[in-house]
Amino acid sequence: MDEIAAVVPVLPVALMSECLLAGKRDWLSELELKSLAVERIAQLQAQGAPIKISTSAAKACSRPR
Repeated sequence: MDEIAAVVPVLPVALMSECLLAGKRDWLSELELKSLAVERIAQLQAQGAPIKISTSAAKACSRPR
């Protein structure tokens, strides 16, 4: 199973779905959702997960609109 996890990438839809589910009891602003996504990406990268999110999408998550 570890071998599979090493090659199956984290995709934007799954990442944002996880963030939405994490905050399902509270209303979260767009900035709060982006912050959760950035934190989760950092956690996953620290665990060695392959992240398949475009650079422009990652930049959009790290700056307020």
